[in-house]
Amino acid sequence: MEPSQKEKSNNSIQPVTKVLWVMFSFFIVYGTLVPFELSFSKESISSNISSINWIPFMDPDGSRASIPDILQNILFFVPFGFLGFFSVNCRRKRRILIVTFLGSLLSLSVEILQIFTLNRTTSVSDLITNTVGTVIGIFAASFVSQIFPNLVTMLQFGKKAYSKYLFLLIVSLALVSVGSLQPFDFTLDVGFVWSKLKALINNPLHYTPVLRDEGVVLFRFILLGSVCVMWFQERMQKRPLVTGIAMSCFIGVFLEGCQLIIISRMPGIQDVVIVVSGSFCGGCLANLLRHNKIPAILWCIIVILATLFTAGMQSLSPFQLSAEYHAMNWVPFLSYYERTTFIALSNFIESVITYFPMGFLVQHLILKKKSNFFLIGIIAFMMAYCLEFSQGWIGGRYPDITDALGGTAGAVFGAWTNAKGWTIFNKYVDALR
Repeated sequence: MEPSQKEKSNNSIQPVTKVLWVMFSFFIVYGTLVPFELSFSKESISSNISSINWIPFMDPDGSRASIPDILQNILFFVPFGFLGFFSVNCRRKRRILIVTFLGSLLSLSVEILQIFTLNRTTSVSDLITNTVGTVIGIFAASFVSQIFPNLVTMLQFGKKAYSKYLFLLIVSLALVSVGSLQPFDFTLDVGFVWSKLKALINNPLHYTPVLRDEGVVLFRFILLGSVCVMWFQERMQKRPLVTGIAMSCFIGVFLEGCQLIIISRMPGIQDVVIVVSGSFCGGCLANLLRHNKIPAILWCIIVILATLFTAGMQSLSPFQLSAEYHAMNWVPFLSYYERTTFIALSNFIESVITYFPMGFLVQHLILKKKSNFFLIGIIAFMMAYCLEFSQGWIGGRYPDITDALGGTAGAVFGAWTNAKGWTIFNKYVDALR
């Protein structure tokens, strides 16, 4: 039987998802064993085996397991299931069974390896929650595989015509969505959401005098606003400038509203003003680019300096010098392990998406079809490392090589997305025709 158009499109992205799937699997093993305090003595192994928590969702002291810890374990394996769904090439039901089994097997392997550590506890609860996370990721991927082709078809001019700004629009939408919703600690607690809503009504401005990520958010919505306007200009719509800015503003305000159900985020008028300002500046920039040609190298310098400025604003806040220098942590993710919360990964995610636009735009402006991920990675690492090193002199900040690596990975991934991802996306769209 000849594969359907959706199956062909899914097959076109399998090489990428397989690589990411394997990389994330290694990350799971690394993250669950850090800081690698291993012991193979009989006494240590016997002690760890005897302390295995066999009762699901109960702590060894008899108390109920922490809900945040349960959610953390579930969310940790969601990407494994999501990527696995697109990486295994077989029918849907069999694919679900295979990826679920592999997720359980990986979780079981990690739990067994933890028997040989000095600082980890093997638990049946972890095995269950990790498997549940894998299943949630699988069904999320299945949902996306059904919806995304329809979204692509709707956003382009039909199956026969192709929009050259479609990929840019999807990438910028993904960027602002991840930036607004991370670290994805969603809650369905109505009481908690209602308390946040009352706080928002009492203080809608939610003004904070200390600048943090405002520059990064502004930069993202400048990008989204410009892409929205260029997309509507291509569609020959009436008033593309106004329509594009309005679309970008609507998306930003909607994402701000969604922060009501995110535990660690709080919407406010101050953030809405930044979203609207970025969208307006981006729209005006897109309209200006239609009539003025600025050398690509100059745009590249502007993008790099803008990234350095906005990342510095975020990294060095609250701009108060410390009495003594804080040394750099050279073990990736060690500090996250010590904090043991999923929110701790927010810093790494933020570093990735902060430097992603720089890699994407520099690749597009200067290198075009020629890929030079090494050069972009070196530039990003130098910028990120210098900012992390400078954090040692800032009160309340602790330099961590993890964030520098995150910035480097974000820039390289952005360059790859432009150079290779765009080609893969074109093949994906062609498979839908």
